[in-house]
Amino acid sequence: MLASAAILLAGCGHDVELIIPAEPAERSSADLGLGPGVRPLTFGPGDKDSPRWGPSGKRLAYILDGYVVDKQRDTSEIHRLTTRDLGAYEVEWVSSGDGLAILGPDLSKTSTSPASQEPPRAIYRTGPGSTSLSVDKVAANVLAMGPLPNGNLLVALGIAPDASTLAVIDGEKVSRTFPYSAKGSISGLCVSPDGSKAVMAIRRAPSGSFEVHAFDLSDGTSRRIGDLPRGQEIFGAPQWTKHGIYYVVGRARTDGGGDAAPYDLFHLPLKSGEPEPVAGVGEEFVASSLMASPDGGRLAVLGRRNPNAPEDLYVLDLATGVLEAITENENMDIKTEPEDLAWSPDGDHVAIVARGILTGHRVYDVRAEALLADFYNIYDVPVGSPGSTGNGLVR
Repeated sequence: MLASAAILLAGCGHDVELIIPAEPAERSSADLGLGPGVRPLTFGPGDKDSPRWGPSGKRLAYILDGYVVDKQRDTSEIHRLTTRDLGAYEVEWVSSGDGLAILGPDLSKTSTSPASQEPPRAIYRTGPGSTSLSVDKVAANVLAMGPLPNGNLLVALGIAPDASTLAVIDGEKVSRTFPYSAKGSISGLCVSPDGSKAVMAIRRAPSGSFEVHAFDLSDGTSRRIGDLPRGQEIFGAPQWTKHGIYYVVGRARTDGGGDAAPYDLFHLPLKSGEPEPVAGVGEEFVASSLMASPDGGRLAVLGRRNPNAPEDLYVLDLATGVLEAITENENMDIKTEPEDLAWSPDGDHVAIVARGILTGHRVYDVRAEALLADFYNIYDVPVGSPGSTGNGLVR
């Protein structure tokens, strides 16, 4: 179109030079549209997902356009760990940080499930020390996974169309399978901070209703501690904390499309009681996803002050009930899938995935690898220690 305009103007006897001005390379790290103190951990094109800090906090693994990479936290050079056609969904560090567990499609199976159901999934293993881009398949029929404090991995396995169980992966193989069968599909799980118990969201068959179960890893016993009315679902994995179980509840999804339903944050006491909405976040607060801090004392929550507000990162101090706004989102699109939120091992930082809200075509005077806001990238958000003052408060 620009070329045509130039030709037309030239034909009228005018000498016209059309120039598209270049945008500056990027804004300074002090002003990224997410508030002060936030800094990027990745740059360049590509869709990033599932950021995970290594046990020492010095490395970062994540998914880039479906394949797995890792990098030193404070450098830009990445190390590709898998082939580009893997299609990974989620990663976790295992074996005390010398390897990665990858949740992805089972490449050995062709899905015959209905379009409304997920294809078969498997766990693969690779690591920073690997010299090959190939991955080793560790387990099949995987429904969910969660890291254990000792570097192993707790996984939920489908054992029948309407039944599932739990197993432990030590990094290279399934080392323990529990003599346990859930009547339904385990859709999400989280291990307690001390590694002795786990909480699970179970979609019961054939009703499709959700229940919350606590599982004792020492004796392999399970008990139901909560349930949801039919038509509601738990989004992501319930989180085990020092002050009870927390989870995000919303209306069950349908295939009809439309806008996403609002989600509420619920609390379930560990010993006894009924689940109840978390009062401290406010009646209009819309929760999207959450993750408990490594010590189980705080929750990182992605959500909105009200349905019309921008998405932001909040931290809920579970001892005081204070919800603190950590980011000040101006014009960023923050991913809200459960796997796109991660605490650093020391509990002082949270990683999120975001990009600028696109408003049309732009021209830059730098290489694509140096760009930031136009692509989903991973950002390091400092959250401080419990009780520290952030950017604002919501009660």
